[in-house]
Amino acid sequence: MVRDDEELMKNLFSELRDDGLDDARRRELAGFLRELLSLAQTLQPVPRDDFFTKLGDLGVLQAVESLLASEDAQLHRFAIDIVAHVVEHSPSMVRDFARKEMTDSRADSGGDDDLFLINLIIEQMIYDPDPELSCAMQLTGLLRVLLDPENMTANKNEMTEFLGFFYRNCMHLLMAPLLANTADERRPGKDDYQTAHLLSLILDLVTFSVEHHTYHVKNYILNKDLLRRVLVLLNSRHMFLALSALRFMRRIVSTMDDFYNRYIIKGDLMKPVVDALFLSGSRYNLVNSAILEMFEFIRSEDIKSLVAHIVENHYKQLQAIEYVKTFSGLKMRYDQQKNRENHRFGNSDAGDRAATTANHRFRRDARAMDEDEELWFDKDDDDDLPDDIAYSADPATADADTPRINIDSILEAGKTREQASKTKKQLDVDKANENLAAESKLNGALHGADVAVTPKETNSGDGGADSNTAPVSVPNGLVGLVDYSDDDSDDDGTAAAEDDDDDARKDEAKNNDPSDASSQPVTLKPDATDPSDVDEPSKKKPRLVEAAAE
Repeated sequence: MVRDDEELMKNLFSELRDDGLDDARRRELAGFLRELLSLAQTLQPVPRDDFFTKLGDLGVLQAVESLLASEDAQLHRFAIDIVAHVVEHSPSMVRDFARKEMTDSRADSGGDDDLFLINLIIEQMIYDPDPELSCAMQLTGLLRVLLDPENMTANKNEMTEFLGFFYRNCMHLLMAPLLANTADERRPGKDDYQTAHLLSLILDLVTFSVEHHTYHVKNYILNKDLLRRVLVLLNSRHMFLALSALRFMRRIVSTMDDFYNRYIIKGDLMKPVVDALFLSGSRYNLVNSAILEMFEFIRSEDIKSLVAHIVENHYKQLQAIEYVKTFSGLKMRYDQQKNRENHRFGNSDAGDRAATTANHRFRRDARAMDEDEELWFDKDDDDDLPDDIAYSADPATADADTPRINIDSILEAGKTREQASKTKKQLDVDKANENLAAESKLNGALHGADVAVTPKETNSGDGGADSNTAPVSVPNGLVGLVDYSDDDSDDDGTAAAEDDDDDARKDEAKNNDPSDASSQPVTLKPDATDPSDVDEPSKKKPRLVEAAAE
């Protein structure tokens, strides 16, 4: 294969770099190299990388320089196609070659900057003989790729080094046609189609640079007063060139950079735009719409410096345009801004006067709280502290500005509140213990004795009644009502049922008694039943609520 024949490749590039070679032979070799690079695009990634690396080592870019330096238009066409293939594959290869070329040129005092590869490409773009500038358009695309920071990934310094090289050594050549054609600030020097087309291509490149090269292009624009020169092109009879100039300014405004804004205000660079707005007609044309869109962007983004400049210097002229609300919106923005400033300055002046009157003896610390904050904190402190706390300090040792607080009173008040809380808690605990003890004693007495109803002789003179038994007269044979605690209601269900059965049996026995149970007193006697024989549910502790007694 050709790429493996090192002897063939060396002879190819050595002949291309030979200045004494006739143009016919050079065209044949350049055509062969172009077809070879075109076929190389079909290789797999790894072999293709190896092939282009080998071409770089053999001097393919030096050969391109020799082709561009010739005067044959066909050789220029071949050179453009060759460099396009190289840039498409590896832009970093071209950038590295340009930096090395710059370094060698600085080492050699006799070096010529115009012979740099990038400068040769720019020169070919400017002097393209095609009326439609087909080569210039292709070279503009190549320069855009080379200047794009997004593909400058070979090393971390590639972007800084290449852009520094480009703006120092190449930018002046690129902008030369534009600066020469706008020397007269009233109208372009040449306004033919080919010149207008070339200037529009240059403006597209510079507009791209404004978006991606923030630092370098900003310095160039400010130092060369480039925007003023570009706005001269608004007077061109070619609308596409005027639109290119508007795109350039619109891109500058969209950065919202203070340096650009001050530059526009200082040079009153809105005046050419306003004039072009009225010269473009009332509505329904591209220039008119583009200018209105730029003003609408300034209004919507509220770029305060530009809003104030436009209203203060051009609103009298712009207020006649009523078919859009853009300029009335700008005036509204301006009025709102002025009201805010007046309100802020008014409050500031009033505050300064009050501070001067109240604090005439000392200067207020910037970190100190204002009066409202101090009052708020003082109010909270006064609400939290007891009334008996005294603010006092030794006048001999205390600072005049230091709050005087009696720490002993605060501590004593805290101790008093804590002691009162402890005493109250202890009383509650003692009262609860007494209630529990009384209830436990009553429940023990009820479980140790059984309630029985026994007949007793009437006081007919027997005196046979037991003196130790306390007679209790219960009407209708009701012994008493027993309630149970709520927390034991679920567990005492069985016991309650058994108690109800016992009460029913007792009532039945009383009704069967031949004696009148209603007139007989009852006596509570201890039950001989062993408490251990009672079922588990009956051991629950009932609470005597009420005993019905006559």
